[in-house]
Amino acid sequence: MSDIENQNVFEFENVSSTLVGFRASNYVSSINVLRFHLHFITANRSAGGHVLNFEFENETAALDTKIAFFMELPTSDSFSKVELREDLNSEMETVEKRV
Repeated sequence: MSDIENQNVFEFENVSSTLVGFRASNYVSSINVLRFHLHFITANRSAGGHVLNFEFENETAALDTKIAFFMELPTSDSFSKVELREDLNSEMETVEKRV
């Protein structure tokens, strides 16, 4: 993950938005971040992205439990050379928790 330092971080305040995400279990640690992975989009659809931290005000929440999901992986040569058996948790935590 060579672009960790180049990740853009934006802060939004007082915006109406939709927050969506999922919780990943240990068995997908090679391809996803463990625990919760969240994204949002503003109500006017002008901004959004990956969520590092948030606070709610006047919120409405819903939980939907699924036992399966479909993930489409890249087909590029560089992705096909990635070693997914390696534990990449620390690298992903760096990206996910960067503030």
